[in-house]
Amino acid sequence: KNTALCAIEEAYNSGAIDAELNSGRPVIVGIGSGPDHFLVIKSKDGGSYIMRDPFTENGKDIPFTDKYSISSISTVDRVVVN
Repeated sequence: KNTALCAIEEAYNSGAIDAELNSGRPVIVGIGSGPDHFLVIKSKDGGSYIMRDPFTENGKDIPFTDKYSISSISTVDRVVVN
């Protein structure tokens, strides 16, 4: 059986992020209008997204809104296995 990976990029949609996280899959989000920076949202704790940000010092497992506003998310990238 052949398995293929497919990346899907879409505009910010909290429903898409939540659906992926609820399925146990992290989400890559683009920050800014370029986007010019990417990070991983790995989970949700209550109403807060938990991220891993390679750009931020000690950026492992911190709340997204400690560093960015939700409105700064410009793209959502999901990886789908077919």
